[in-house]
Amino acid sequence: SDGEMGTPPDLPEAVELVDLLKRWRRSGSHDERSAIWAQMLSLYTDNVFSIGMVNETLQPIVTARAMKNVPEAGLFGFDPTSYLGVYMPDAFWLSEA
Repeated sequence: SDGEMGTPPDLPEAVELVDLLKRWRRSGSHDERSAIWAQMLSLYTDNVFSIGMVNETLQPIVTARAMKNVPEAGLFGFDPTSYLGVYMPDAFWLSEA
């Protein structure tokens, strides 16, 4: 909800993860994004922010800039499955630019 609903996290690690996500979105360089991404993965790995029964959690997705027709947002499943098929990956394409 981007702060419009619910309450903000009060767990220091969760607050840091949200701040890192905001920094990652504003970042302009590959090196800065890589460093932030590593911090995010470390925090996410060391803590349990969601349980296996929770679905549609905030999940960072990485694609190449050249990859086109990939949705900005989508469903995430906790099960070792993927909802990727509903986004028609056969319609994704790589830009030459």
